[in-house]
Amino acid sequence: LLSLIWSNSHGSFLLLTTIIGIYIIGELLSRKLTRKWLWYRPAGPQISNQNLLGLLVVLIISLLTPLLTPNGYDTYFYPFKITFGKFTNYVSEYQHFWTVWTGDWTDYVLSFTLVLMAALFILFLFNIKRLHIRDLLLGAFFTLLALFTIRHTAIFALVALFLIVGYTKPLFGEYRGLLRRSLLKDILVMLLIVCIV
Repeated sequence: LLSLIWSNSHGSFLLLTTIIGIYIIGELLSRKLTRKWLWYRPAGPQISNQNLLGLLVVLIISLLTPLLTPNGYDTYFYPFKITFGKFTNYVSEYQHFWTVWTGDWTDYVLSFTLVLMAALFILFLFNIKRLHIRDLLLGAFFTLLALFTIRHTAIFALVALFLIVGYTKPLFGEYRGLLRRSLLKDILVMLLIVCIV
């Protein structure tokens, strides 16, 4: 349903299909590597065979839904026509990251994006033994997307923050004493984060 609505209204509907595909491929590759390398233990829960089959069905449906749109099969090519179009180089949101970011650290959005990219890369390096292929593929895909077109920096930030939290959590262990977690402290921390953002 989401894919159908999105493909009717926006050219980036292929992102949805790509994410689902990455989850399927990442899970299958991680299973294969777990059997091949005994030291490799991917982070996060394993997707069950039943859920993997469900994702495959959703992937097929999301690939077919553009055919139900008024543009039909041309919907598949629309994102590429826009991205590689004749006048795309003149549209600011389709500029490359390095073209727009000139090393000016007062450009907080692009500087923050660069910090996120570095943090993601460093966390992946430190967690190489437990790095899930799915997370590596998601991180790489959305990093390349953000570097290729500046309009994808916001989507990259959402994905990167999600991945960073997953690999940062084990580093801190259990809170004790004054730092022991409680509902009140969690609410205060969330309010502080919202205020900073």
